Amino acid sequence: DPISVGHYGIYRWTSNTDTLEDCNAYVISDKIKELLPDSFFAEAKLFCDRHNNEVLFAYRDGAIGKMLVYSIITGEWYIYEDVSADFFFEGPRSPGFASGGRIFVVESNLSRDVFFDGTAREIRAFCRYSANSFGHPSRKKRIAGVMGVGDLSGGELQIGFESDRGVLSEVCFGGSDPGRVECFYKRLRSERFKSSRMKISLDESLPQRIYSLTVTVRA
Repeated sequence: DPISVGHYGIYRWTSNTDTLEDCNAYVISDKIKELLPDSFFAEAKLFCDRHNNEVLFAYRDGAIGKMLVYSIITGEWYIYEDVSADFFFEGPRSPGFASGGRIFVVESNLSRDVFFDGTAREIRAFCRYSANSFGHPSRKKRIAGVMGVGDLSGGELQIGFESDRGVLSEVCFGGSDPGRVECFYKRLRSERFKSSRMKISLDESLPQRIYSLTVTVRA
């Protein structure tokens, strides 16, 4: 399906008709609209990665280079920070891009960023959710506990809660053997807040799955 950028967001067009009109397009950027500065709609560079069925959007948010990735298959978004692209190109097995006079190729099998001087930086994937007031925007509350069900494949699951004032609370769960679905729980007592963002981080090299996650909040 075609994808376009307009004044009010990013659109995906249906391909089951020969006529292109407004009713055949729907917005796919509502869940990430807080991440899109005004400069995105004027300067973002778009590339379709046919190898991985993804669409890449490179832009700058102030002095920070960012790259949004949209999965055509699942409809989900994720983001790379501190990555800037002057332009994209089609590589033999994956997309590439140029940045600051250097050329990079995207390699999905790497678990580390490898630089030209031989040093490496661990890639730590995470998901940060939008701010949540838990149904009471004006009332202060605390994070009282986290419970979940999943297969951590012997690795770790890190969950943190942040507010505008900084980190409220963090917890780390360790899993046992791969393929074993477990229930995990941790009682917490965070600082008081009105709204909070949750951040989830998993091991980059393990096939971990989280089936459910419940956050307990108390006044």
